[in-house]
Amino acid sequence: MKDRKMSIRISESDLQKIHNKADKANLTLTEYITKACLGKQIFVVDGLDEIIRQQKLKSNCNTLQYG
Repeated sequence: MKDRKMSIRISESDLQKIHNKADKANLTLTEYITKACLGKQIFVVDGLDEIIRQQKLKSNCNTLQYG
């Protein structure tokens, strides 16, 4: 349960860099900062959305062909 707030001072450029990293990792800012601060590994796989889309299409084609 997230029931605490935390406030920090940070430069605009650093904040934008952190936002960009969170977006690239497909995480919210809170999720990204929490994982990073607790030493958890954050994996970013470029093109993963396209791979998932292609796998879904392949599965749908197989269902139509063999279903």
